[in-house]
Amino acid sequence: MEQQIASSVASKSMPMLFLRESPPEKFVDLEKSAHLSAKHAVVTPRPAHCFPPSPSEKLDALTSLRFFAVCAVFLCHSSTIIASADPSSHGLLLSVLYEGYAGVSFFFTLSGFILCYCYYEKFEKIFEDPSLSRRNAILRFAAQYKDFFVARFARIYPLHLFVLLVAVVLAKVGALVPVLGPTNLGEIKMFRVRAFVAQLYLLQAWFPEGQTPIIHMYNAVSWSLSAESFFYACFPFFCFVMHKTRRASGTFALAYYALTAIVVMDVCSPSSNQADKDAFFAHWFGYYFPGIRLTDFVVGMFSFFWYEKLRAITTRMPNKVVFSAIFEVAPVMLTLLAALAAVKIGVKGWLRYSSWYVPASVCVIVGFAQNGPLASTVFANKWLILLGETSFAFYLIHVMILSAVTTHMHGNVYALVSFAFLATSAASYLAFRIVENPMRKRIIKMMNS
Repeated sequence: MEQQIASSVASKSMPMLFLRESPPEKFVDLEKSAHLSAKHAVVTPRPAHCFPPSPSEKLDALTSLRFFAVCAVFLCHSSTIIASADPSSHGLLLSVLYEGYAGVSFFFTLSGFILCYCYYEKFEKIFEDPSLSRRNAILRFAAQYKDFFVARFARIYPLHLFVLLVAVVLAKVGALVPVLGPTNLGEIKMFRVRAFVAQLYLLQAWFPEGQTPIIHMYNAVSWSLSAESFFYACFPFFCFVMHKTRRASGTFALAYYALTAIVVMDVCSPSSNQADKDAFFAHWFGYYFPGIRLTDFVVGMFSFFWYEKLRAITTRMPNKVVFSAIFEVAPVMLTLLAALAAVKIGVKGWLRYSSWYVPASVCVIVGFAQNGPLASTVFANKWLILLGETSFAFYLIHVMILSAVTTHMHGNVYALVSFAFLATSAASYLAFRIVENPMRKRIIKMMNS
């Protein structure tokens, strides 16, 4: 079971998105969860009965959705453990729950959307300012790039480093579930050093998966942060691409998406003499490789344009029922149908990991960003927002707690999984309050001093 838990946990994990509001410092994290204002506007809350929503209202729903997405990933990891412990549990429901790794596509896509929501206008002003010489434009671009990257670093790295160090200690005392790897003592030590260095610098997603996967060591789920850091590096340059292709944004995004799907199918399709190493490589290339997963992020960036266009339509829709059915209920149903279809049709794993759920993710994000009836009421609940705020910490630590509970404790597997969920929720709240949020503020303050 230990090997199954380790491989499942390492291979089905998701990145987290970080919505923060802009405080008045130079280096700021504009994506503060639960307090995101549209287009840098000063928000004056409207009465609850106002409909359609104002474009300047906060997108609390996207914060709340993070909690549901991280729950999906938790259920994905749990489904493998349940299937191993309870053979009678195999069925359609468990197979659909396993599709919770779709949260990967959702969060990569949401990342692109939110970063455009917060930063695109800043970069666009540099591109469009005719008074700037080329040299000054480059200097302004570099300064904005620095501010952007510092904010992102302050948001993700402190908690990542903390959890990584905890994982190293747990592995040292034997409390962490081991992964498949070398058996020679000298090779084990070198493997652990390589894995630690790769995760320390967020490079682990660039190492092709093999018999001794570096990605699976220590805190395996942090592979998605490795991909996200690459996305952050690319983001300002894709802002320039968006600026140049705005009128043909749909065509460009569709072509980019289709090209990625074709490349994945060509590279990952089994060869006539396929060996295990081919399967390992196909899984890495289609699921982990940042160059492929960049597509989810880029499509999310372009979906910001579609959100703006759709906004002009939704502001003229006073009927709450019709609005909610089209832009809130329908996207969720589309996601569930995509999961059901993937299971029933038997879509190839590497295609499901890299492309299958991107269209549904875009529909959910753009739909809930309209701040319709459900988004502005149910999903604006303060407790859901708080759970969304702690979801990054939940994501980073849930694997270690789930594995430890189900491996070292005995009892009904469903009770153990439930206990692991509650324990992870409590620990994530403490990590958010004690480590994540204070360290983010401290780094920003230090950069401003």
